Amino acid sequence: MARKGGKLLLEARENKRYRADQILEGAGIWAVLYCGKPINIRNVNTILTNPVAYKKTVFATAAPAYNLAARLNATFRTDQFSVLKLL
Repeated sequence: MARKGGKLLLEARENKRYRADQILEGAGIWAVLYCGKPINIRNVNTILTNPVAYKKTVFATAAPAYNLAARLNATFRTDQFSVLKLL
């Protein structure tokens, strides 16, 4: 399912490749919280020392935020992960 289109605010066209970047008005920002506080999630390889990957915890649509919170609650066997709509 595609995202709902918002009001077009800005557009920049690149004529050589027939592409355009469009800035649309958003409905809000959804953040995943733990105990009511914002979090970061990092994925660390326990064998190697350098490779670290950070995962998103803030989303432009609600569904990925709620899915992540549910997955984290199941993984850590808690109910402390929640979602907050900002703006």
